[in-house]
Formats: sequence, structure tokens, C-alpha cells
Amino acid sequence: MKIQPLNNNVLVQSIKMEEVSAGGLVMVHGSHEKSNKAMVIATGEGRILENGVLVPISLQPGEEVLIPKHAGTPMTLDGEDYLMLKEDDILAVVEVG
Repeated sequence: MKIQPLNNNVLVQSIKMEEVSAGGLVMVHGSHEKSNKAMVIATGEGRILENGVLVPISLQPGEEVLIPKHAGTPMTLDGEDYLMLKEDDILAVVEVG
């Protein structure tokens, strides 16, 4: 299924936390909270100002972002869990590498 967010909406998918810590410790299920990192899957065109000017979304599919723990509208598409957020709800872009 293909989905195209409208306006300044952004579809993201939560990135699962590592099961092994950086120090090599195995994380026990349920011992850590939901990750606040997500991958941008799709974006709308942007928001339209009162004067009719379109301000494009600054995010691109494939970017890793930080989101608030309880933000967005959860949804399931083709058996996968996603969140739909407003661009303004996204806290930061994480540069990988």
C-alpha cells in the first residue's frame, strides 16, 4: 500500500532500540522504553501560509529523526506500525555516520 501524507504531515516508523548495548550487555525485553528515533517514510508537500505561499517540508524520506515519546497518531499499514506527525512535532534530524 502506498500512502501520501497531506500538507505538513510526516509519516514515520519507529526505529527499534538495539537489543545489545554498546558495552555488550544484552537488553532484557521490557527493561527499556520505546525509542524516540524514527525513520521518515513519506512527507506531504508542506504548509500553506495565509497568503497562499507554500512552505515545503524540510525532511526527506530515509532521514532519521527524533520525536517526542507520545507524539503522533499511531496507525498500522500492511501489518507495519507507523506514526503520522506534523512537521513541527519533529524535534531534530539525526545525522548518521
